[in-house]
Amino acid sequence: MLLRRWVNLSFVLMVFSVAALGTGCSVQRYSWEVPDEVVSGLPKEMPVYKFVAKNLGEQDFKLLASQLGMSGAIERDEDQSSFLMTDGEKRLSMNWETGKWSYGDYSKLYSSNNTNIPSDDEVARIATEYLKEKGWLPDDFRLQSVEAVTEQNAADITAPPRTVGKVAYFYRYIGDWPVLGVSRIVVHVGDNGEIVGVKKLFKDIEPVGNVSLKSVDQAFAELQAGDTIFSIDNPNVKQAAVQDVHLAYWEDAGSISDQPYLQPVYVFTLKATEGAAD
Repeated sequence: MLLRRWVNLSFVLMVFSVAALGTGCSVQRYSWEVPDEVVSGLPKEMPVYKFVAKNLGEQDFKLLASQLGMSGAIERDEDQSSFLMTDGEKRLSMNWETGKWSYGDYSKLYSSNNTNIPSDDEVARIATEYLKEKGWLPDDFRLQSVEAVTEQNAADITAPPRTVGKVAYFYRYIGDWPVLGVSRIVVHVGDNGEIVGVKKLFKDIEPVGNVSLKSVDQAFAELQAGDTIFSIDNPNVKQAAVQDVHLAYWEDAGSISDQPYLQPVYVFTLKATEGAAD
């Protein structure tokens, strides 16, 4: 039987602060609980940045592969605009337009044989030093978190999960404003602190000037109309209270033609006040 009750669920919705773009949301009614001083403290304009096409070639890809200790034949995936290389269990791909790339040693990535995974602090240090030594940690990126990857014993589901790897996440910041979305560097750390995977998931940017932002009232109206970047996980939530609003940037996972500019977004933090439990 479906039981309806009040739920205490916090979630975030975002609205572009320059041009509207949205996917819709199930919430039908909103209340506003943001203090006036929070709204008055928000800037009226912010810098906008253009994503820069890299137009990389096979020599660029070979150089990256050699830095990762790889060699082999280069394949081209025209549909994904990417170079590919496989060297044993090591795999590398790089998008020649955006410069995004992904590397993994799949013989060691989250292997069940991993028994000596470093502490979170050690993983943070190892990942940061590795990126700096390689020249892969831009000044506008900060360590955001270290997360454990665990494995459950299928033969004994009552046993606690075992850590088989850890991941260090580095996020981009424009001044004090975080860049949300896919914009990050990911470092996979395995047994004895070995780097077993790296991902560069951001595009290069260059400034194009400041733009005036739409007002918070206008952004809230778009939120009420369902013009948000993504919707909440629970489609049964029908009423929510807006408890905070702040500014950030958003980088999509698509191509530069899909999103030519890195734009500011209003980030609304909401608390569900009416919905369904099941």
